[in-house]
Amino acid sequence: MTSALVEEGWLAPARPGPTRRDAALALGTAVAAFLLWMTIAVAWTAPDEGGRPIVVGVDADGAIRIDGDEVVTQLRTRGDTTFVVGQERGFGATRTSTDLQAAPGVDPERIAVRLVPAGGSGDEARVLVAVSTNALPGLGKLPESSGPLRELTQPLDVRADQVQADAARRDQLRERWWLLAILVIALSAGVPLLLWRRARRARFSMRLPGPGTELEAAPPSSLDPVGAAVLVAGARPVDASAAFAGHVLDLVERRQLLMRRTLDPTHGTGVLIGLGQADELDDRAVHVLRSVALDDQITVAVPDSLSRLRRVPVADRAAWFEHVAARERFEGLVDRFDTRRLAIVAGAFAAIGFAALVVGLLTDLPGARATWWLAAAITLPAAASTLLWLRDARTWRVVTRARRLERAQWLAWRAAVGTTAGPVVDQRNVPVIAATGTAFAGVRTFAGPDAVALDAVTAATIVSLRALLHDA
Repeated sequence: MTSALVEEGWLAPARPGPTRRDAALALGTAVAAFLLWMTIAVAWTAPDEGGRPIVVGVDADGAIRIDGDEVVTQLRTRGDTTFVVGQERGFGATRTSTDLQAAPGVDPERIAVRLVPAGGSGDEARVLVAVSTNALPGLGKLPESSGPLRELTQPLDVRADQVQADAARRDQLRERWWLLAILVIALSAGVPLLLWRRARRARFSMRLPGPGTELEAAPPSSLDPVGAAVLVAGARPVDASAAFAGHVLDLVERRQLLMRRTLDPTHGTGVLIGLGQADELDDRAVHVLRSVALDDQITVAVPDSLSRLRRVPVADRAAWFEHVAARERFEGLVDRFDTRRLAIVAGAFAAIGFAALVVGLLTDLPGARATWWLAAAITLPAAASTLLWLRDARTWRVVTRARRLERAQWLAWRAAVGTTAGPVVDQRNVPVIAATGTAFAGVRTFAGPDAVALDAVTAATIVSLRALLHDA
């Protein structure tokens, strides 16, 4: 991008990114996040090979020992069958098998052992032993049952399914690390950089058309004078007094205000503006005019001589300036929407990333933790890349591509107005001419004493209307 591709009047971007430094920073952050994820979430959670089995012993009287320690038993039922049940937990992740030792006379086929392996190094394996009372020859009098057996077995089955699915997920993450590396770098750095570059090119890759005879007599859009003043100002401050003069003349052209030429020595040579038809018009410019009206409260004298001109009070002047500033903010909504949208996207990425980190810390399954942290490894670098884009976009003092093109056409039209090769000025163009520049080429310098409406307007009238908002 070169400055020749940026219209005169707009500020060229201070940082026309993404630069090589920006790209290197975004890619480096993405690579570092992926390597950190590989180290913490995958390498440190490798599955254990399995160590010494858990020894389960069942005596003829129903006593159950796990690793030599007798556990508390209870009676549970399933249908018409009663079971002696004992369970224990607290085994490390390396204990992944069991060794059953049944006492003489006890049928091993009627002993059910459920082992739920530990989900990770911080988890504990669980063992549940259920023995049918029919298989225990030395069992004494049975106490009352504590409930159905499924109350104990169902949670263990659910947990076992979770651990098995999590182990499969963890294996998939290890096997497809190269695909995940491409995914992380592409989503967290590649996509933001491409969108960033595309947004920059869309705003600055357009030349300024020059004035020529092909331009029509009408301005390039139907913008009202205040909007035209804002658009033509570009990166410079808007001329509020010019916008006021153009807006007042626009009200005259639309017959909301009356205007006639006057040679009355009391008020001086100039124009009189009648506010009689504006009683119901809630317009900021009308309120400003009322503040300098004559004693009848419906007539405003605008003499060509600035020394005889009434000046608008400070409060009303400030109100009009705020009105123009509000219009300027409105015209810049798209620009602010772009930056706010980037801020929202960056904030959303950061929030999702930190939430994924927290959820990964709270989960006790290593595969699920690795998945959550993979989401954080994508969204947090993406948030950083979007923040770099946001920092750059704040220096892009432009709005949409259509608005920039329209402004370029306005500048070309203004440059051609009043020239030999340019368009002929129509009287209906006088309001926008007054609002968009300091040169009034094509505007008459003399008007007869019987002239009314825009026919009564001269270049001196425009200067006086603008001077109403200036200190004497």
